[in-house]
Amino acid sequence: MSLIDLLTVNTTSIMFRKTTFLTVALMLAVFACTSKKEADDAAKKSPSPSEAAAPQPEVHGTEVKSIELTHPLNKDWVATGKATQLTKGRTLQI
Repeated sequence: MSLIDLLTVNTTSIMFRKTTFLTVALMLAVFACTSKKEADDAAKKSPSPSEAAAPQPEVHGTEVKSIELTHPLNKDWVATGKATQLTKGRTLQI
């Protein structure tokens, strides 16, 4: 590598550095602008460690009690479904 190559300024590299620097500076400014009051308010609203560690009921959606069909089922499909469930060793609850 010659001395001229070392002294030659690569404008793409300089622009990349400037863009990276400005991006990092903007991110730091956004994070620094959150006030201590906002942080304290959020800490007061959050649950205590003992409340967070308390056992919670496990919920997987709403329970369906009954379903009303507006169209009759295809009897062939029902028979195929029953046969499939019985071959898998499952009992049918109708």
